[in-house]
Amino acid sequence: MEEEQIRYEIMPSGAIVQDCEKLPTGHPVAVTMSTTYGVSRTMEVLKELASQGYEVLPHIAARMIPDAETLENIHTQLEEYNISSVFIPGGDAETPAGPFESSYELIRKLHDDFSPSYDVGITGYPEGHEFITDAELRDSIRKKCQLSDYIVSHICFSPSKINEWCDSLSEAGITLPVFCCVPTAMPRAKLQHISKLIGVGKSSHSLSSNSKPEVSANDPLYRPTKLIKQLVATGQISGFHISTFNRLSATRQFHRTHIASESSIKLSS
Repeated sequence: MEEEQIRYEIMPSGAIVQDCEKLPTGHPVAVTMSTTYGVSRTMEVLKELASQGYEVLPHIAARMIPDAETLENIHTQLEEYNISSVFIPGGDAETPAGPFESSYELIRKLHDDFSPSYDVGITGYPEGHEFITDAELRDSIRKKCQLSDYIVSHICFSPSKINEWCDSLSEAGITLPVFCCVPTAMPRAKLQHISKLIGVGKSSHSLSSNSKPEVSANDPLYRPTKLIKQLVATGQISGFHISTFNRLSATRQFHRTHIASESSIKLSS
């Protein structure tokens, strides 16, 4: 698999900059933005990693941006640090901190006021969204795709569901590259808990040995190798956005033994 087709996502916790040396080298590092750590912490980590030579892909959560001035400051920093790509989700804030109710509103503002040189990524939901109707999701992605450069899917453990969703995008005339978000290797029980917290759909039931006979109760570790292979085989995926949940040593080991060494994991250029 080509290096530029895999990104590794981290959360901007206390010692994460130093810990990034544990990540596989040569891959973009995506930095999340959440209510847990705040806007300023994401930007601090962005600056530190960029100054050390990392290719950084920051998240800009629309509902966390308090005003247009803050957005302008963020944009200025992105240009200053030669950021080539950003990912703009709505974010996990229940109440918007400012004027941006949705990612579309922030992306529209960026394009209208600043004409960014960097690529913009948007979110897609293969299994739908628990608080947004399918019709609203379709309308949202149609509007955003005119102003965006790629899509990152929400975590989904069903290759068939992801394939159907990709088909639906094509049928709607949406041809943006799709990066599938998949979790790193980690204990199944922990991943099940996280999946509930972040709203992963019914496909997360496949993590349980009770619901899937081929899942061994004697192997408590989930590895996304099979999912990645199946998605590559569809020919509809441009790359992978691997959520590390800051399990960086485990991620490096997974990359070494299950990605770098797998000749069957290849994406077309």
